Amino acid sequence: MNKGLRRLAIHAAYRALHGTGAARWNRRADAVVFCYHNVIPDELVGRAGNPWIHAGLSEFSEQIEWISKHFAVVPLGELLSRLRRGRPLKGLAAVTFDDGYTGCLRLAIPVMRSVSVPFTLFPVIRAADQRTPFWWDVFGEVGNAERERYLTSLTGDSELILAERPRNAELPEDAMPASWSALRSALGGDCTIGIHGMTHRNLTALSPAEVAWEVTEARARMNDEIGRTMDVVAYPYGLTNAAVQAETERAGCQVGLGLDFGLIRDGDSTMNLSRITVPAGLSMSTFACWASGLQLRG
Repeated sequence: MNKGLRRLAIHAAYRALHGTGAARWNRRADAVVFCYHNVIPDELVGRAGNPWIHAGLSEFSEQIEWISKHFAVVPLGELLSRLRRGRPLKGLAAVTFDDGYTGCLRLAIPVMRSVSVPFTLFPVIRAADQRTPFWWDVFGEVGNAERERYLTSLTGDSELILAERPRNAELPEDAMPASWSALRSALGGDCTIGIHGMTHRNLTALSPAEVAWEVTEARARMNDEIGRTMDVVAYPYGLTNAAVQAETERAGCQVGLGLDFGLIRDGDSTMNLSRITVPAGLSMSTFACWASGLQLRG
């Protein structure tokens, strides 16, 4: 089956699954943390960096409105506090954004504030400093073998990866990392800031000392620039292992968020919590199933 037909088959399967009401009944005693990356104007969809990363404004708005109606959306810190204290998690959700894109700040935040949805940002320090594009937006989608080499041999470091081939096109402002001034302007009672590393390198490819530096230096810089930081790390690329978790905990982080699909349940390890990563172009029936922890395999 070619990719196009496979996508149509999966979409039809999710539509049927959603029609049964299974998604609604699957929301047991678990909570969900949604992970987004960026939001761009609808007219730029498919033409601004990696298409998986940048959701259109209309699509994002529909999803956030749905979340606000189907969950009690709380600040990430409150959800994590309930988890640590063994309090009920049923019906709770939190919304997070990785990387710190301009479009997130300019377009996504007004949508969330219009329906009183709190959120947490995980910006990359070097990206905010230099405002150079991320490698995955310059190159777009790459093959599995090439991506594996980027994340291992080159540790996921944008500077090293981008040095391999020239940059062909300029990205729109909304697909670029946000500046520190823009990040500061986003702050409010509904906005918290966490740690996403200094350089967005793959922590599992680094030495213990490098992992510690990525976390401690990022926290220090964030406190200098923003004035406050949660002791929560969102692992770059969602990649982690026992050694990384131990090192980040020693560096002062109380919680680690990955990108493995799943809901948050009582008793989960706080150093490797799951999130629901929402790619651009997801149908609402698929989104509703995922939000309830239902994901088809194959």
